[in-house]
Amino acid sequence: MARGHRSTKKTRRASKASARRRGRAIGLGTAAGAVLAFGMSPLVAAPPAHADFDFLDLIDLSGVTSGATDAAAAPAALTGTEIANDFQTQFYLPIEADAEAFINNPAYATFLQEINKPWVELFGRDLIGDGVTGDTTNTSVFGSLDPSYFGNLQDGGYWFGDGANGADAGTALDPGNDGDAGGSAGAFGNGGEGGSGIDGGIGGAGGDGGSFMGNGGLGGEGGAGGVGQDGGAGGAGGAAPSWFGNGGDGGVGGEGGVGANGDNGDTGFAGTDGSHAAEAGGNGGDGGKAGLLIGLGGNGAVGGDGGTGGDGGLGGAGLAATTPGGAGGDGGAGGDGGTGGDGGTGGDGGHGGYYGAAGTNANGGNGGDGGGGAAGGVGGDGSTTVAPGGAGGNGGAAGNGGNGGDGGAGGTNGGLSTAGNAGNGGDGGAAGDPGAGATVGSTAGSAGQSGSAGSAGV
Repeated sequence: MARGHRSTKKTRRASKASARRRGRAIGLGTAAGAVLAFGMSPLVAAPPAHADFDFLDLIDLSGVTSGATDAAAAPAALTGTEIANDFQTQFYLPIEADAEAFINNPAYATFLQEINKPWVELFGRDLIGDGVTGDTTNTSVFGSLDPSYFGNLQDGGYWFGDGANGADAGTALDPGNDGDAGGSAGAFGNGGEGGSGIDGGIGGAGGDGGSFMGNGGLGGEGGAGGVGQDGGAGGAGGAAPSWFGNGGDGGVGGEGGVGANGDNGDTGFAGTDGSHAAEAGGNGGDGGKAGLLIGLGGNGAVGGDGGTGGDGGLGGAGLAATTPGGAGGDGGAGGDGGTGGDGGTGGDGGHGGYYGAAGTNANGGNGGDGGGGAAGGVGGDGSTTVAPGGAGGNGGAAGNGGNGGDGGAGGTNGGLSTAGNAGNGGDGGAAGDPGAGATVGSTAGSAGQSGSAGSAGV
């Protein structure tokens, strides 16, 4: 429940939507404490007389309307998204802010310490309090028996409290490449944000929201790949496992690493091709699911862009003639450029609540550009010591440009959201220049053949 917590990204959208609807006589926060005790205008119908009765048929908020000042104007029913947004701004967030103010008020520090002490000793977790980043070991009496069940001090308190953000990779708290998962809330609160990965490491998953009410945390970003490495996948957004709350957005996939350049050819030898292995962008993280009754699903994150293919190595120069009347050697061919990496797949949006909306399916990452083909080597000079002199060597052929990587697929499985768009294919690499023929000798050498440009990815 930390103020300014990024796991409430969707609630910031909700605040803007609510501000535009000021003056609306919505039932949220006014009447009907008897309906879910959440102040929603009750429209409770008798159970329909058929076998497939659904509990949710008892609660129908679709008729909650905006207050029309013109008696002749028909009131407009609220959409599920508007209901979910108003629930956040008019009910959940004010309570969350009050709980957070209580937890962080120095005047209550001693009081909370005394309350939490036996819970930490027995179960390894506060009763009321926010989680602490990096404190993921549970050595308590009962909590150590099954830490996956009891949680740890990175999680929010069993009753009230936000989960802490997961540590970013490459820090003292997380020296590896993968980001740590965010802490989960207890009964009431928000999940923490997943830590970011580095060097192709995956982003940490966002922590889950409260088991009664709360929003899931954001997934951490995947790490960009180094040379010859795939980008890391983004972490999944945390879920709202309760009846009420928004799912967290997924983390963005990391960019694929660039391909290694080819080596230049030695005298008389061809250059080597650029490397094109392991340069795909990381997949975007999926959005977390919303609470069953009211909530917005988390948005899927875009896939990482593929890395650029390596450039080919230059062709080596041809050997000069060493015997009277001898011909010069041909220049070495230039290396081909490497293929660009494929873009990562976009994340799926999370399922929305009964009153809410599914998250957006994300676009795939763009394919990387192909590497450039290298120039061919210059032909060696022919002998001129005895007439007629030897012919000059031919220039080496130019390397071909690498093919562009394919764009990543868009997310497809997020609730009722439309599929995300596929990423754009990368551009093909440019062809290298042909090597020049030697001009010294009885006959000049000819230029090498031009290379072709690589094809674009799809």
